[in-house]
Formats: sequence, structure tokens, C-alpha cells
Amino acid sequence: MALLASAYGFRHSRWNKLAGKESVILQSCECIHNARPEQMNWSLCVVGRKRCFKLQMTEESSELSLTMQTGCETHPDLFSTLESSASQEALNGIKRVTPQHIDTVTQWLAATKLLEFS
Repeated sequence: MALLASAYGFRHSRWNKLAGKESVILQSCECIHNARPEQMNWSLCVVGRKRCFKLQMTEESSELSLTMQTGCETHPDLFSTLESSASQEALNGIKRVTPQHIDTVTQWLAATKLLEFS
């Protein structure tokens, strides 16, 4: 997540509470332009210990469905999942990330325990 933070935004999903203890459902989107969050194209990802993939459903869907997004594959982690469908602009942003940026975001995630309480 820290490596992706320069090109992607993340936010809570209301579906996370139904995901169980073995996985997290979160929203993600490319944030390479200065668009407002409500104008961005958010997608849902299921992140588990052994696999991660994008969901067909959206945050506004009426019920939880763990159906994988059409044309999507499962990956071992969030980085690989988002990298597989990233734009060239997002990939360039990820490649330019500094170690200090990664360390800062990692420390922030650890300090806030964001993923522990999702």
C-alpha cells in the first residue's frame, strides 16, 4: 500500500465488515489527476493472506458478491493486483517513489493501525 500511495487512493468499504477475518475489502482508484474523490472511478478489491483481486460489484451494489471483475486475475498481493491494470502514468508515478515516501506511509499505516481496524 505504501508503494502504491503515490499513484492510488484508498478508502474504507462498507462491505468490509462482511468480508470476515481472513480478508479486507477496500476501495481503490488511480489518483494521478486533481479530481475530487466523488468524481473518481473507485473499484473494490478483496485482499486476503494468499490472494487479491478486483470485484465486479461496486460500493453502491445492493448486496455483497465476491465475483471477480471481468478480465481480472487473482494476484498474491495488492501491489500486483493494481499494477496489472494501472495506466502508464500511474506506473511512472510508482517508479518515481522515493524510499522516504514509502517509509513515511508505512510508519503512518503502522501508527494509525488502519488495517487492524478495517
